[in-house]
Amino acid sequence: MRYTILRLANVYGPRQRAGAGVVSAFADAVLRGEPPVIHGDGLAEREYVHVSDAVAAHVLALRMCGDGVFNIGTGTARTVREVFEAVARAAGAPARRRPVASRTGAAP
Repeated sequence: MRYTILRLANVYGPRQRAGAGVVSAFADAVLRGEPPVIHGDGLAEREYVHVSDAVAAHVLALRMCGDGVFNIGTGTARTVREVFEAVARAAGAPARRRPVASRTGAAP
């Protein structure tokens, strides 16, 4: 049986429901003038991929018709704090945040 598995990094982009991911949660809070919640110290690293790149990866996988497992991301990790600061900067808002304790069972 032929297969292709795409393992996506944290996908973000237009029309993402508020709270569906860290980028949209931060954007929603910043646009409402509220400091977003950051669980833990904000130094956890993740990869992020724009939805247009995720779609392009799916289209390529459909055309490829091959077997394999592929990681879809940028190859560059960013801390949660870096992502928040970038969202605040893009919105022209102060980088105020509300740190809270790490969630139980959250990935490091």
